[in-house]
Amino acid sequence: MKTIEDVKTVVAAAYDMDLDFFWHIDDDTDEVRAAVNVNDTFFWAAADCEIVEAEDIPLLKEMYDIGGYKYVADLYAARKRKMRPQNAIINGATPEVRAVFLAAGPERPVDFLNPKELEQ
Repeated sequence: MKTIEDVKTVVAAAYDMDLDFFWHIDDDTDEVRAAVNVNDTFFWAAADCEIVEAEDIPLLKEMYDIGGYKYVADLYAARKRKMRPQNAIINGATPEVRAVFLAAGPERPVDFLNPKELEQ
C-alpha cells in the first residue's frame, strides 16, 4: 500500500468485519503489506496468505456478506486468485459459499495438495 490512508482503509475494514489479518512493513521501501491468512485453503499442509490492497475492500466486504467471518478470507482469496480452494474446503461449505467457490475457477485435479474428491 502506498499511503497511510490505504493502510487506514484496510485496518478499518478488517476491524469492521472482525477479520484476522496481519501486515508487514518492508525495511527497504517502508511499504505496508496487509494480508489475510488462508493456510491450508488452497493447498493441503501449506502456509499461505492473500494480500489485501485498499482497492480490494469492496470485494472483501462482499465476500464477508456471503460467508461471514468463517469464510471471508477463503472466499476473498478464491475470487482474487480465480482459483477454487481444495475440495475439502468446498465440501464443508454452506450452499451459498460453495457456489462462490465453484465459480471462482476451474475444477482442480485430486492430488497430494488437493487430496479429497469433490462431493456432488
